[in-house]
Amino acid sequence: MVLSYNYVVFASAQRLVTFGNTRINRRQFAIHSISSFGSSLATIDVDGSSGQLCPLFDPDLNLLYVSGKGDSTFRLYEFVNRPPYVIYLTECQQQAPHTCICTISKRALNLTGAEVMRVYRLHPQSLLIQPLSFIVPRRVSHHGYLALFRTSFMI
Repeated sequence: MVLSYNYVVFASAQRLVTFGNTRINRRQFAIHSISSFGSSLATIDVDGSSGQLCPLFDPDLNLLYVSGKGDSTFRLYEFVNRPPYVIYLTECQQQAPHTCICTISKRALNLTGAEVMRVYRLHPQSLLIQPLSFIVPRRVSHHGYLALFRTSFMI
């Protein structure tokens, strides 16, 4: 049970996601239905770190990118409309932690390389900004782009 909520993300017209910590300092997020907010549809335990979670949500692909302040790991989840409501996809481990993250507009993505998200990380010691690309692997470079790159509201 998430005790303190730090962030709320609207995942769709029917779902929202809350992020926070438990009493024993476990970072979690919970998926709620807007019609019945009293109980969560699913609760996902992320890890036991103490930093605040920084979620990034892509409504076009229903992907959730979760990282935390002081972390060096990005975790990717996909939202679905049936139980279990969220599917863990993968995680991306970097060498150094970051203090801040942000995304770039989808207009700047490399669509021919199947890039679906680009995140910029702020390195804490050197204050350098490091880009991090998320690319969907494709066997044929021009096949399947319509499924990845639909009309976006995040331009």
